[in-house]
Amino acid sequence: MSLGVRVAGLALTFPATILLSRSLGIEAFGAFSIALSYASIAAIVARLGFDNTATKFVAIYRQDGAGRPLRSFFAYALGTMLLAWVVLCGGALAWLMLAEAPPVLLAGSAAVIALALACLGVLSAILRAFDRIFESQFYEQLLRPLLIIAAVALAWVLGMRLDAASGLAITAASLLLATLLAFWRSARLISQVPRDGEVAGQKALWVRMGWVMAIMSVFMEALNQVEVILLGALASNAQSALFAAAQRLSSLVVLGMTAIVIVTGPQIAASFHRGDREGLAKLAKLSARLSFGSALVLAAGPLVAGPWLLQLWGREFPVAANVLNILLIGALANAATG
Repeated sequence: MSLGVRVAGLALTFPATILLSRSLGIEAFGAFSIALSYASIAAIVARLGFDNTATKFVAIYRQDGAGRPLRSFFAYALGTMLLAWVVLCGGALAWLMLAEAPPVLLAGSAAVIALALACLGVLSAILRAFDRIFESQFYEQLLRPLLIIAAVALAWVLGMRLDAASGLAITAASLLLATLLAFWRSARLISQVPRDGEVAGQKALWVRMGWVMAIMSVFMEALNQVEVILLGALASNAQSALFAAAQRLSSLVVLGMTAIVIVTGPQIAASFHRGDREGLAKLAKLSARLSFGSALVLAAGPLVAGPWLLQLWGREFPVAANVLNILLIGALANAATG
């Protein structure tokens, strides 16, 4: 089911991104991509590792029927993230005030996206801890791109011309609605857990577990987004748009790896728990081989038909074929390590 949702989400995310690109044009799509990259990094910072903390503690509290610390964690995580988001917004506002014409709608939409993504990551982890696997992925993977497609299609029917700010506003609105629905669902599930258990001493555990993963997540997200941001600063919005399209297309390669991890992950964990080093080595070797094989198959299409596929984003995008090839080769090298 998890893999099916990911595949369906990918099938919806691609047309949503392509529709935005063709509606905005290459320059505006570049500005959109840069703002979205900043928002994505800010979201990981504001999340403070609470998604990883929720994965462990919510499952424990639910199993023990400890509704009191569960409710306390829910309120503490969301409140702390909101405070972190306000601090980030204050710093961004001070930076934007240095500009002659601050992009108010663009910056405001990026701020909403950052908060929504931060909260949605934690809410999805809570839903997973309640064994709501489909729901944990539905709001971001399926509902969000569906809403974007519907909004862009409506704008086209009404003859509205979109720019980077309005495109980002559509994305922000879709994410905000998805987050509110995930919040409502998570709150209902939490309300069903009996009000038992003790809260004393729990906050220290939440913070101690979360901060290490938070730092790692921020660095990883920054590495994922830095190319788009740097291209916008050192080259042009158009170059950022070209790279963003190539990067999105190259992400197809990891789909097979994700499926393999879903299947072999529990088996690897079980072998490690049993102390079965030989079985662990066999599983790791099999996982690496299957990952590389699936990545090779999935990369074949973009490697052969890269310019044609990139043209879906717009007539200017086939020139990013060489960038796409480099990204695909890098993804294959990563897959070869398992």
